[in-house]
Amino acid sequence: MKFQTPVPVKRQSPEIGYHCNLVLMGSCFVDHIGGKLAYYNFPSLTNRFGVIFNPYSIANLLERAVNGKLFTEGDLFFAE
Repeated sequence: MKFQTPVPVKRQSPEIGYHCNLVLMGSCFVDHIGGKLAYYNFPSLTNRFGVIFNPYSIANLLERAVNGKLFTEGDLFFAE
């Protein structure tokens, strides 16, 4: 009896290697993968804005980063 489902995986291009600078953004799964990459000394940044589950929020952060738009005091609000 087999307790696994074999899934053939084809090599993709370009491959991730030690020459790549990686930025990982997303859920706690990304934290775990980022931890593995850091353990093996890959140059990477993981969840620099904290854990984010919403793809729209991730897209907004990436857009701000690409456009060099910094956060200002007006972007913040006080809650409780």
